[in-house]
Amino acid sequence: MNWNLLKTVRYGIISNQFDKIFKKNMDFPWQTINGETIIVDPKSQNSFELNEVGSFIWKHLDGKTSLKNICLRLSQEYDVDPDTIA
Repeated sequence: MNWNLLKTVRYGIISNQFDKIFKKNMDFPWQTINGETIIVDPKSQNSFELNEVGSFIWKHLDGKTSLKNICLRLSQEYDVDPDTIA
C-alpha cells in the first residue's frame, strides 16, 4: 500500500490521520452478537447497529492499533485491496 498517497487530500479532507490511534468510548455500552455490534448512547437512548465490517473496525478500536493497521487488517480479513479501503 502506498501510504504516502493516502496522505493526499481526498474528498476535501486531509488523509494524514492514518497513524492516529482510536479507542472505544467505554461510556457507551455495546454487545456483539452473531458478528454484528449494537452500541447504545446512554444519554439519548439511541442505539446503533454495526454490520460485520463496522463490528470488525469497532473491535480494533482498542487504544493500541493505528488506523493504518486497522485498514491493513480489514484488507486481509476481507481480501480487499488496501487502497480500496483507504
